[in-house]
Amino acid sequence: MQFFAKIARTSRRMQAVRLFFVCRWRLLLTALIATLMAWKQIFCLCAIVYNYSYWVLFYSTVKIAAPQELSSNSLAPKILHQTWRDESVPIKWKNAQASCKSMYDDYEYQFWTDASALELIKQRFPWFLETYNAYPYNIQRADAMRYFILFEYGGMYLDLDVQCTKKLDYLRDYNFTAPKTYPIGFSNDVLVAKPGDPFLFHLIHNLHFWSRWFAVKYATVMFSTGPMFVTVQYSLFDKKKGVTLLPSEVYGKYMQGPDSAFIHLRGSSWHGQDAKFVFWIERYWIQLSVFGGLVFLIAALSLFRIYNTQSKQNHRVVEVGSAHTISLNNAG
Repeated sequence: MQFFAKIARTSRRMQAVRLFFVCRWRLLLTALIATLMAWKQIFCLCAIVYNYSYWVLFYSTVKIAAPQELSSNSLAPKILHQTWRDESVPIKWKNAQASCKSMYDDYEYQFWTDASALELIKQRFPWFLETYNAYPYNIQRADAMRYFILFEYGGMYLDLDVQCTKKLDYLRDYNFTAPKTYPIGFSNDVLVAKPGDPFLFHLIHNLHFWSRWFAVKYATVMFSTGPMFVTVQYSLFDKKKGVTLLPSEVYGKYMQGPDSAFIHLRGSSWHGQDAKFVFWIERYWIQLSVFGGLVFLIAALSLFRIYNTQSKQNHRVVEVGSAHTISLNNAG
């Protein structure tokens, strides 16, 4: 009786082993299906990781916009674009607006509202209208509209919270220029471009693909339409020679000096509590990366140990089952 009881236990163990392997394959199949369904999100996340690696390794290769004598055949036209949701510009930004209009008084001034920008999308870019209207945040439309405006008309775009202190006419000789931001990449509050610029073409035709949720509002805005969207797209763009970077000392947001062309007033009116959390992550990203790496390593080693132990136990069960089967056959 004891012998048959051992056979029964061995049989149950063999069934458990078979069930383990069946469940494992089902889990793998489920993971594969989930990956195929979420491949766009996964691609975006991989592109973001690649982008950070690119800027760390190849920042020195980015073309810098340098002061030079303006050529007679400038690429960007003399047009200054600014945007707001309506005609009523907030009082706190009126002086900044006036300073830029005065500094670029020989430029055609175009002021865009949400209504006029929407009309531009309807008339010239109807293929983007559905995505444009579907953005959950107004700031995403504000970001997107500047790319379409510059692609259509060219010229200079400035946020209303940017005060002008020095004229940068020489930027009109470049295809596309955006300022360096912290910690990496481009900002999008100061842009200069020629109409129909290839990089702007790349931007506007990737807005739809990147129109997705990135866990929190701040990250969603930044990576779907904002500065990090521009930065990631640059790292993926194959014709980088046509894109130039406005140095920090000229941009003036993080350092002020004799070369600074702008004073940046308090803006970022769309930032919420999630932005503070993201800034905290940026501040301690090295420590968090080390901590996360250690946690991942410990978890991986623990899982490997569990899997290895389970495999050895399963192997012993198979050996015992085989031995009992042979004994039973011999007894028969």
